[in-house]
Amino acid sequence: MRPLTEDLLELAASPAFGGPEAVVAAIGKVLGDVAPFRFGEVVATTGGDWRRWPMGAPAEPVAGEELLEWLGGRDSVLRVDDPGELPLRLTREVLAARGLRSLLAYPFRGAGSVRGAVILYDEQGWGFAGVATRRVAAIGAMAGHCLWSALRVEEAQGEAERLREALGMRSYRRPEGASG
Repeated sequence: MRPLTEDLLELAASPAFGGPEAVVAAIGKVLGDVAPFRFGEVVATTGGDWRRWPMGAPAEPVAGEELLEWLGGRDSVLRVDDPGELPLRLTREVLAARGLRSLLAYPFRGAGSVRGAVILYDEQGWGFAGVATRRVAAIGAMAGHCLWSALRVEEAQGEAERLREALGMRSYRRPEGASG
């Protein structure tokens, strides 16, 4: 396993390489080394609707509002080795229906108003038993800040495009390979 600082630097650089999708790809890569998972999802909100980004297949959401709200009140990593242990009835039912027996989630609060969670799933019971949760917590904290940065850049780009359209200007896209 590589040093934590390298993982955090990879996450810190990710908003510059393609918005929230690049951040989620970096999260998946870093966590794949720390906590191998079958699939997962990153879910975040800035106060409105929840936005979701899948990691691996299947792409359909697993985490419901019940789990996301419950995670929002936590400050630590949640590891579930048996869905029957989870005090959330709807979440237990969804996990059981999909054959998922392990869950690893860490809530985050990024800069500004972003909050959410990175949630990993596995079909094996005790799938995340050997995971270093302190390392996952550090990665989760950085993930929240990086996602916030990427969302802000995405918002600014959208606003710039709206202004260009309002002023009747063409979009400017830097040619591939151009610098400056």
